Amino acid sequence: MPFSTIDTWVFDLDDTLYPASSNFFPQIAERMGLYVADRFDIPLAEAKKEQRRLFLEYGTTLSGLVAERGINVDEYAEFLMQVDYGRIPHSPALVEAVRKLPGRVLIFTNGFKEHAEACLDQLGFAHSDFEAIADIRTIAFKPKPRPIAFETFFSEHGVDPKTSIFFEDSPKNLRTAKELGMKTAHLVTDTAWGNMGLEDGDGFIDHSVLDLTAFLNDTVLESFS
Repeated sequence: MPFSTIDTWVFDLDDTLYPASSNFFPQIAERMGLYVADRFDIPLAEAKKEQRRLFLEYGTTLSGLVAERGINVDEYAEFLMQVDYGRIPHSPALVEAVRKLPGRVLIFTNGFKEHAEACLDQLGFAHSDFEAIADIRTIAFKPKPRPIAFETFFSEHGVDPKTSIFFEDSPKNLRTAKELGMKTAHLVTDTAWGNMGLEDGDGFIDHSVLDLTAFLNDTVLESFS
């Protein structure tokens, strides 16, 4: 695929800009269960089942909590972020590669902007390295892989899907992106989430990426030299 047709580079955040091998995100998932247990005064085992139900029904635990419980979103974000961001590796080579990409560079995440900024700080990015961070608030708590999430993102940020590529660890999210016209790059992981959606094959994936920095340097940037 000629990267010369791409003018907008869109990155998911968790297990994409930082590697799943850092084992960072399980901390966030654990905090979600703890929040449900603490906020609604139920045993942790029951809370984890409720968390799972909300995730499966609404796409994210937060979207379910907003829809069914009307929770304080800022309070939830603050609770989730009480984790060790030091697990995310400082990545100067990735920062350098992203800064060399020609065109617009954005983040599109089902998480929170403040969480994304904390991750970027740890990786070594300046917040200004990305034109925008589209988060769960931007898409009105209607998360990927819903088409409305992508359509809202395109509209809010003037993104043409036909000249964009999306880097993401979730096949389910990439399938929607492809159906809406984006090129797709799958960050391959050994997580259950990273394989969910591959049951019917991977024909919607344009590139399988084992190492994001190496792919940007050796495949994408090399194509412009």
